Amino acid sequence: MEKVKGLERRLQEITADFFRSKLGLPPQAVDVLWHDDLVLLRVRGFLTRAEEARASHPFGRVMLQAHYERVLDKLSPMLATVVQGACGRTLRERRLVLDLGRSECVYHLRLDPGVPLGGEDSTAAKGVG
Repeated sequence: MEKVKGLERRLQEITADFFRSKLGLPPQAVDVLWHDDLVLLRVRGFLTRAEEARASHPFGRVMLQAHYERVLDKLSPMLATVVQGACGRTLRERRLVLDLGRSECVYHLRLDPGVPLGGEDSTAAKGVG
């Protein structure tokens, strides 16, 4: 259980540091949800006010979407490396989902099935705020 909490904290730190270094400011929140072979990281509040205004218009949203997909997808391999190393399991899938209308993105990391990181107790969903 403690190993899971430590990994969740590490994923939050890596994500916040990435956003700070690539975008110039940290996100408002990074939440980690771990369930069996699935790790979700939800990043909230990373757009500036000007970007939020631009995202409210279709053309501006398309431009921002392309920009953020290109920039934020670079975090996925780092997260995958940390999760695979901690679990000793291969990553089966990784995906980034952006919702610029909510200034939010979600990283999906799915591992090959195996023994959960914290034993049987870690199979319940856990959120970290």
